[in-house]
Amino acid sequence: MNIFRPDGPLMEVLRKIMYLLLLNMIFLICCAPVITIGPAFTSLSYSIQKTLRHDLSYPIKEYFQCFKRCFKQSCPFGVVVTLIAMMFVCDVWILKEVVAEGAAFGNTYVFFYVLGIFLFLFAVWVLGSIARFTNSLKNIMKNASILMIKHAGTSILILLIAAVSVACMMLLPITMIVLPAVMAWLMTEVMERVFKKYMTPEELEQEAKNDMIEED
Repeated sequence: MNIFRPDGPLMEVLRKIMYLLLLNMIFLICCAPVITIGPAFTSLSYSIQKTLRHDLSYPIKEYFQCFKRCFKQSCPFGVVVTLIAMMFVCDVWILKEVVAEGAAFGNTYVFFYVLGIFLFLFAVWVLGSIARFTNSLKNIMKNASILMIKHAGTSILILLIAAVSVACMMLLPITMIVLPAVMAWLMTEVMERVFKKYMTPEELEQEAKNDMIEED
């Protein structure tokens, strides 16, 4: 048995690692303007699902097709979320200064940490839904908020994935070359289990047919 054959398991693993590195690099570049963080994450989630989950070998093509298709929804949403997050950061910084001066009410900065966690989870569910479904942004946000609460276990798992990934990147900055993509991959996997529960058999069958057509 030749493990180095083109269709062998070793080459398959190496190919997926290469896709992760490539998609991660594109993602980081697209995040650079900051205002494009929304579509950058949406496209990363979508292209990872297509190229790693469904074994379609066009990562760059899938990424930029989704970037273009989802830009009108994910970019404004991402900008608003980023601004709110920055506001929370400023509030925490100010309140911590208040605590340092001896004012007890400054401890309310913990409240903004909690809000930040909910904002992060909401953003992940919304951007993941934009990548997965075609709907109005209003309906996507409504459905995402319901899924975030109804599937609290999945939301907690998403938070743990993010926390471990960020901790690793802080301890070993070199892992930035691949960890954001791995994080998005794991988040996509756990959200996909939820999404499929709300899809009809006809929708699942049509999706499978579309993937077969794209692969051909």
